[in-house]
Amino acid sequence: MAKVCFATSSFVTGVFGGVHSRTLQGEWRDLGETWVRFRSWSIPGIWSSRRSVTSRCRMTLEREKREEETWETGMGNFMFGGHRLRLYSGSGNIDLADEVARYIGKEATDSMLRKRFADGETYVRILESVRGCNVFLLQPTCSPTNDNLMELLLMIDACRRADAAQITAVLPYYGYARADRLIDPDAKRREALTSKLVSNMISEAGADRVVLVDIHSPQSCGFFDIPVDHAYASPVLVDYIAKKNLSDVTVVAPDVGGVARARAVARARA
Repeated sequence: MAKVCFATSSFVTGVFGGVHSRTLQGEWRDLGETWVRFRSWSIPGIWSSRRSVTSRCRMTLEREKREEETWETGMGNFMFGGHRLRLYSGSGNIDLADEVARYIGKEATDSMLRKRFADGETYVRILESVRGCNVFLLQPTCSPTNDNLMELLLMIDACRRADAAQITAVLPYYGYARADRLIDPDAKRREALTSKLVSNMISEAGADRVVLVDIHSPQSCGFFDIPVDHAYASPVLVDYIAKKNLSDVTVVAPDVGGVARARAVARARA
């Protein structure tokens, strides 16, 4: 019975917020635009008084708090933004994900099942609870681009259906980023704006935030309808070149989209 009382109060607190113990005593309380009334049940032999109900609820809260603290201690207390941290890797670059996990103090990435069926379909399943967790999915959409992209979408959907608190898609390489503009629109060419399409797919799959590294054109970040963090790897490259003590270095951009990055590297090197 104590668990029933605790579950009821937790549900109302989570949905409406600001609910205190007096709502369990049959009084009306204004919860935003919703009016909710709870009756204090008095079942002979089970709940003798409201005071016993309150004490049982308090005991349940204290017990679950101790269990939560024990769990966090056993997992190394990996927290991010007030939520437990989970780091999962797709098959795009498992070694990179393991290095990231070790850098933040984890032994390896968290458990996830990935497999492909004979007809080429991809299957993804999270092997542990992510309810209320802050989940990071590290998956570059490099070659094979379509397979890695589809796997990322399945990972996002699996975490969303498992009620993760926040899902962050980390893409060290963002495929289809070069298809960010229509070529010669005056000629009425009928082509896809693939960069925008991929951003819509990631957003609709359920991602709450995206982290990109050296995207082809920074303007593509505007295609997303969710927050985007664009990280630059140029400082790492500049430090590497500086350690080589090279003279008369020439920085070349591979295309128009990379001119701004090449110019930034050249200025930093100078």
